Amino acid sequence: MSDVFDHVIAAVPYFDLELFEEPTGSDIKNLQTAFKTTYKK
Repeated sequence: MSDVFDHVIAAVPYFDLELFEEPTGSDIKNLQTAFKTTYKK
């Protein structure tokens, strides 16, 4: 199955498309926690 995605991803530039990944709620929550930990006041 990963071979299919590899081919699709490799074909993206031929069609002038762009790929993006939508962050999930947990991604944002982890980023917020890391930011708060790094930049404590």
